[in-house]
Amino acid sequence: MRTKRMICLLLFIVVVSGTVNTVWAPKPSIANWTFMVYMAADNDLDVWAYESLSYMEAVELTEEVNVLVLWDGYYEPAYLYKIVNGGHELVGDFPLNGEEVNMGDSATLKAFVDFATKKFKA
Repeated sequence: MRTKRMICLLLFIVVVSGTVNTVWAPKPSIANWTFMVYMAADNDLDVWAYESLSYMEAVELTEEVNVLVLWDGYYEPAYLYKIVNGGHELVGDFPLNGEEVNMGDSATLKAFVDFATKKFKA
């Protein structure tokens, strides 16, 4: 009977120590998720793009989630932004920033996805 209790106690310690190590493990160096938003608003939908962006900015984000928006507006060329708590930041090294891009061209989408998956790993 005593042997069974010892085995149960040892099993309990192993399970608990495994759980504690998982709970207190350091945060991963890369995010768990990267969401890529392809906002083609170089048309009469541009006014709604501002509203969509404000919805994304209202979400409280952690380091485990990247939200990227490639936004081609009606009055401005395309820019890539990273959503941060309460706002957005320009991703300065995106090669298509400041260019009037064709959001219907698969090469534009490919450039966005390739850049985002390399720079913002998840």
